[in-house]
Amino acid sequence: MTDRSMLAAMDVMRSNASSAYFTDADLFVLLILKQVQLAATHGNSSFAANAYELYGMMLCGGFWDCDTGYGFGRLGFEVLERHPAANLAGKMAMIWGTFVAPWKDPARACAEGLLERWRGAVDGGDLEYAAYMVLQSLNLAILSGMPLGEVLGRFHDYSGWLHDTSQLMSIDLFDSWMQCAANLADPERVIPALRGERFDLEARLPGYVEADDRMPIAYASVAEGLLAYFLGDRRRALASLERAIAHEDRLFSSLLIPAIHFYHALLLLSPERGRPDRRARRLVARSIRRMRRWARFNPGTFAHKLALLEAERARVGGDVRAAGPKYRQAIEGARERGFVHDEAVACELYARFWLAQGEPDAARLFLARARQACRLWGAAAKVRELEAAHADLFARIDEAAVVEASVTTTSTRSTSTTTTHRAAAELDLATVLKASQALAGQSSLAPLLEELISIVLENAGADRGMILLRKDGELFVRPRERSADPEPCSSGRPSRSRPVASRRCRSRSSSSSRAPARSPSSTTDRPTRASAATRTSSRGGRGRSSAPRSCTRAT
Repeated sequence: MTDRSMLAAMDVMRSNASSAYFTDADLFVLLILKQVQLAATHGNSSFAANAYELYGMMLCGGFWDCDTGYGFGRLGFEVLERHPAANLAGKMAMIWGTFVAPWKDPARACAEGLLERWRGAVDGGDLEYAAYMVLQSLNLAILSGMPLGEVLGRFHDYSGWLHDTSQLMSIDLFDSWMQCAANLADPERVIPALRGERFDLEARLPGYVEADDRMPIAYASVAEGLLAYFLGDRRRALASLERAIAHEDRLFSSLLIPAIHFYHALLLLSPERGRPDRRARRLVARSIRRMRRWARFNPGTFAHKLALLEAERARVGGDVRAAGPKYRQAIEGARERGFVHDEAVACELYARFWLAQGEPDAARLFLARARQACRLWGAAAKVRELEAAHADLFARIDEAAVVEASVTTTSTRSTSTTTTHRAAAELDLATVLKASQALAGQSSLAPLLEELISIVLENAGADRGMILLRKDGELFVRPRERSADPEPCSSGRPSRSRPVASRRCRSRSSSSSRAPARSPSSTTDRPTRASAATRTSSRGGRGRSSAPRSCTRAT
């Protein structure tokens, strides 16, 4: 592009795009489209590079065509390499790292990338976009599950610089999210309102409304919605997120939009609200459709969120068999991708699911995992809220921990005894999940029992075992062998049951008594409730498992 009048027009539209983003989304889109049209007609320039970046942002956030939008974002940097402009590098880096790349790339990597390019924007004198970089990096860091202690420590260093720039809009938005992180990490108090030393939404909201300043209303409302959700104030969370939805156009192409719809849908499906009405079901269905589309573009960020929403919808619909695997998919997906806060949410909801099924042992297991995830995240206030909300269940968990610690302190006197006691006190988490999956996946008793005893044998390291069943007042023995045994049962099925009505159950102990190795995540909680004692022994050790209404032995 060499026509001076066209270059001037592109420059005018570029300089006004930022103001339009904050005030008028329709005008913002119109300015982008006109710049791309001029670039297509009159050729590329540095202004065209910025226009392509904005066009990628529009495609990602306005039309949810994230693949094409991501491609235009990369095109913008390729054009900028051919037509260098130092005054545009910081702007384009902010647009890319905030509004384009997070729809395809890991959010935490995008947060790091913004801070890496912040110095370049400062050195280039672009304080406005350098301030935006700090703000958006903070948002992405919290949304990606970065430990809150690290968030508060790292961004405290940027806070002084930001306040010195007098970028008032960025300062307000930054302070609202720093207050959210500070309240979550507060080890002394549980404050679900966005209120503290840095920011008080209740005090500032009337001024924002009077000035029709919708951007800080949207940002602060999302921050308070997340804060109130985690700290158990469901009513405040719902009101804040619905206020954010009313100003959603001010969050154009921001990753805050999926966060709004994720937590809003979870609130609409929460047991406290009862069965969702028609409006709630419609809103949840819309959020799941959007999340499914986003998960296609960026499964690392959105797939586990989608699984959790589908699990909750299945639970509300009474489809227990479909809900269980979705909960586990959400938990493992969040854990593998480092979204420790989402893992905590999924574990807590799965615990509530088990409580509703009358399985407090399983509920305790996943509540313990939720608490541990919150501790890893650094959300001390959430830990306090979680323990207060489920005090009776945590009392059993902590009692088991005290017993375990007591056993550990005596290990110097009798290592073998300690190991045996710990093996008896702990249950491999993998076995717990297998047993819970078996319970959720089988609807008839016979295959369920066969699957459960296979799990028992595997956990014990045993080759053979038997299960005792009661029928018409008599006990029947049903033997079972592991499929990996060199001499498997004929036809691979358990042999015919034999009655043992008049004699007590006896088992032959092996000569060795060492305990099987346990995973670090083992716990005393079980996802199923056994109605009789369980004893297992094998050539290599001894373990325990649970089975509904049965007494199992493995030899």
